[in-house]
Amino acid sequence: MSETPLDIKVVYSAARRPPGGRSVARPASLQRRWMRLGLANALAAAALLYATWWQANTYLYLTFVLKTPVPGLSLDTAAAGIFGINPEDAPRTPKPAVEPESSDVTGAAERVPTFSGPTAAKIIGITGYAWQTVSTVSFCLLALAGGAAMGRATSAGLRRAALGLAVVLAAVLIWRAYAVWQEYAQGFPISAARWGIVGLCLVSLLSGAAWGGGARRLTRCAAGVLILAAASTAGGLYLGFLCGAVKPEHASAWFLAVVFAIHSAYGWILLPISARYPP
Repeated sequence: MSETPLDIKVVYSAARRPPGGRSVARPASLQRRWMRLGLANALAAAALLYATWWQANTYLYLTFVLKTPVPGLSLDTAAAGIFGINPEDAPRTPKPAVEPESSDVTGAAERVPTFSGPTAAKIIGITGYAWQTVSTVSFCLLALAGGAAMGRATSAGLRRAALGLAVVLAAVLIWRAYAVWQEYAQGFPISAARWGIVGLCLVSLLSGAAWGGGARRLTRCAAGVLILAAASTAGGLYLGFLCGAVKPEHASAWFLAVVFAIHSAYGWILLPISARYPP
């Protein structure tokens, strides 16, 4: 019997596989993934910007400041310094009628805030500044990471154009900030502050797109700061409760946990997602 030689053919996959067995994404596919990540980060930054400077800022002014009695101090003037709002533009709310003292000593004690007077005012001021600062840093970092991811998926020409736009916009922001500071000697009006932060966020986005590097590290960093901002939100609400400015139901453990979970949700999502991208 004659032996027939076997003709063995090896068929290789079009996608290269590393030793771990996972296929390496093709360049075009990887660029699309970077672009999707960049757009998601940019949209999240825009949503957080709106929530911080168009929604929560007014809440901080009306709830944290106006509900904290400080003997001998104009709350409207203090609020203007903390949150940049003109007291004349603030909505006037009628003062609640004084409730008769309850004979229930325990119930009355529960309604007495832990901090009051100048101490409460200092705590509220520091809390307001700290929360707005951490929140602003978080969405500016998200914008920077989003720009870096989109810059990694674009050409060198587009990155140079983004750099030029970032420089021009930064110069305009500095000029307008100086002009507004000269016009309003004691600070910035809330409208100018809001649009200034919008410009800062755009500069961050364009700067990241011009750089086009470190997108994964920036995304992980932005996720961590976003989680920190969520913790500061919960902590600020609880401090407001201790100062008598926040209702007890808005400082319960369940409510604070829900607030933290909602605010930090995107940060927790970003951490595992960013690990799937190359450095």
